[in-house]
Amino acid sequence: MGCDHATIELIFEENSKIKQPEIRNTVNELYQALEKTNNRRPYALEVSFGKKLEHFCFSVPDFLLGVFSNYATFTDGARGNRNQLFFEKLRDKYRVILDADKNIVFSRKRPFKPWR
Repeated sequence: MGCDHATIELIFEENSKIKQPEIRNTVNELYQALEKTNNRRPYALEVSFGKKLEHFCFSVPDFLLGVFSNYATFTDGARGNRNQLFFEKLRDKYRVILDADKNIVFSRKRPFKPWR
């Protein structure tokens, strides 16, 4: 809806566990629901698939998860302080952190603290 009247391309990482037709169908269903309710929507929508080596943006979530994981499990010491510094630099990139086991949501108002 934020891309009202825009031409957009959604690029998904190829994954053998998720079938491409399922992704295409899901995207089409969502688009049709917007169209049916005459809601804001893109003018044109294209779905494509690619590999990590073709699209560097696929590496961003892996990088953020790596930094988060190092911070979440860090111990005291120089290396731990460095991991904390990296996480603090990227903190604004994490909109929400969810502990699904305990059903706790961490955000700016309730910041995540590392496990010790």
